[in-house]
Amino acid sequence: MLALGGLALALWFFTANDDATTSAPVGALPGVAWSRPTPHAAEVARGNVVLSVERGADAAAARALAADVAGPDTPALRAAGQAVIVEAPAPAALGTSAAECADQAGRPIACPEVLAYARGRIYTGTEVADPRLRAFLEYWLGRAAG
Repeated sequence: MLALGGLALALWFFTANDDATTSAPVGALPGVAWSRPTPHAAEVARGNVVLSVERGADAAAARALAADVAGPDTPALRAAGQAVIVEAPAPAALGTSAAECADQAGRPIACPEVLAYARGRIYTGTEVADPRLRAFLEYWLGRAAG
């Protein structure tokens, strides 16, 4: 009987202290919902993440971050949906221009210098060193469609 009580106590302890890391609540998902077409749509659908920087000066930092998160961008990693694809400077296809940069109230704001996108999500920011960018890349990398 004592062994059964000890087993129950051990199960309670480990269950109470378990740190679930397999998913996040919907409101806590990195980035915001995005339904517009994106460059590299087929690769993003496989689970790859694209990191675009507007300034050429940010390209080296973006490539270093991508390599740190996913390793070197190789055809094998892209095929497996495990690559962070860096574009520098970012293509205009995402539809951000100085005339379009405004907050929800319509007030002009600084346009994003850094964009990252994954299947159905986008992150916009001003610095490659922002920890939220790393969190976005790490969370969405490998999350393929379907």
